Amino acid sequence: MNRFFPILFCIVLVLSCHLGPAAVSLTRADEIGELVLECPLNGGRLGDPIAFVIRVHLGDGVGVDIGSLRRLALRPQGLQEELFDYEIENFDTLKLGESKKIVLPGKMFFYAPGEYSLKPLSLTCNLSVKGAEKSEVEPAVHTLVSNSVGVKIASMHPQGDLPKSLLIATDEPGFFPTGLVGWQTRSRLYVYAIVTFMLLGFVLFFVAHRCREKGAVRGLSGAAARLQEVASLLLETLKLAEVENHYNYLIEVDHLLRRFIVLQLKLSGIDAGGSGVLFVSRLSPFLESQSLISLTQIWAEIDLTIASERRADPEFIRLRADLVEWLREFCQVEGERYGF
Repeated sequence: MNRFFPILFCIVLVLSCHLGPAAVSLTRADEIGELVLECPLNGGRLGDPIAFVIRVHLGDGVGVDIGSLRRLALRPQGLQEELFDYEIENFDTLKLGESKKIVLPGKMFFYAPGEYSLKPLSLTCNLSVKGAEKSEVEPAVHTLVSNSVGVKIASMHPQGDLPKSLLIATDEPGFFPTGLVGWQTRSRLYVYAIVTFMLLGFVLFFVAHRCREKGAVRGLSGAAARLQEVASLLLETLKLAEVENHYNYLIEVDHLLRRFIVLQLKLSGIDAGGSGVLFVSRLSPFLESQSLISLTQIWAEIDLTIASERRADPEFIRLRADLVEWLREFCQVEGERYGF
């Protein structure tokens, strides 16, 4: 019996020596790291570039698997691959494999309206664990899983569709009778058509002539005339007293505002497509910093209202007032007020 206790003590001591170093291995999730998927503006229209950022934070003794980093892919649930695309900025996997903080920005594109949820991303990491009697490092494997992000893509069709019912005529269709009576009827129709086209051509000619005279009186032609026309349409739109649908109204304001800024700054070669915030970013070489910041904030709210298809935005009155104030200051700098 006295010999049993020393033997048991030796066995426990040996096991503690072999199992002790394993207790210091990285097992807690917060010590390993985290994988986060961020989407600042989780909405847009068909084909708009929507920005996203993939952030990876790793703990001490944790290294990212390069092959797993290369295989990171965004996939929305419930949407065909042909209707979705994305881009991640080029990055050096060998260099990032040694980093503890990884930031991967990119853009994604949706080509079908609806609400979608991006599947969580997964990334494999290697954990370093030192043995008790070995100086080399033995890798262990752990998988980081990101959060899921929801994205809403606005539809370009009206919300209320016409009823899809079969229309059946109650009366028989009328046909021209044959013979002399039918010929006379067709002749009268030809004469009516010719007279109508002549009157329409005369009206169009008169309207075009008056427009040319008005442009000549004002001394405007070409790009200046187009700028004055767009500015007048934008001013009339912003002065509407009653707006029933804020979503459709802001789409019209969005289009007119892009054309006005491009013509005012004479940027014929600039790309005016994409979301409003993306368009403003292309104007950074041509606007003052404060004006650029204010326009970015205004257009971010316009993009959000359009992407959410809000018929009644509680901030609509303030948003329109901020836009009119920005246009007034912008036109003062450029030297022409246009009535804003």
